[in-house]
Amino acid sequence: MYEVTARFVAGRLLQVVPTVLAIVIIGFLLTHLAPGDPVLALAGEHGDAAYYAFMRERFGLDQSLPRQLAIYLQQVASGDLGFS
Repeated sequence: MYEVTARFVAGRLLQVVPTVLAIVIIGFLLTHLAPGDPVLALAGEHGDAAYYAFMRERFGLDQSLPRQLAIYLQQVASGDLGFS
């Protein structure tokens, strides 16, 4: 009886990994599909091009989308969820 329960629990725990990964990726993609520019939202609309470039570099928005996703997954795995 305990062997069946242990296999069931182990199977369920293995299902958690792809489910959480899918949720994290979907959340990442939804934030990137949202309308508007996050740099303009953070820095305001009255900055100059050099400041906007600095902000994009600081937050990694100058990287390609797959690279941003890789960095995001690495940060989530290490527990770094950013600023609130």
